Amino acid sequence: MNRFGIGVRSGMGDFLYENAVASVITLMGIYSRNVMGFKASELTLVLGPAIVVAIVSAFGLFGPLIRAVGPKRVVLMAALAIYVLMGGVLIALVPDVRPSSVNFVQPDRA
Repeated sequence: MNRFGIGVRSGMGDFLYENAVASVITLMGIYSRNVMGFKASELTLVLGPAIVVAIVSAFGLFGPLIRAVGPKRVVLMAALAIYVLMGGVLIALVPDVRPSSVNFVQPDRA
């Protein structure tokens, strides 16, 4: 990776990360409107504050954190936080997958 200039690395980062995030946000809006039946005003109420929080956290939290510990560590910490939060949400919202409620059937041994 060191043999490439900063422009190539920046372009690759833009393509692999920023454009992916923009695609997810766009598709989330399309899915919410077409499949879930949200109106445009409802989407503004839902997605507007999320975008504002993302902008504020980018400049107020993650910018200084990237300068302090580096971009790779920050992205890995953010990914770990997302995985932990999503695991907690799944455990909270889907109680039937908890180990205590799973019934294993033992095969007949003849």
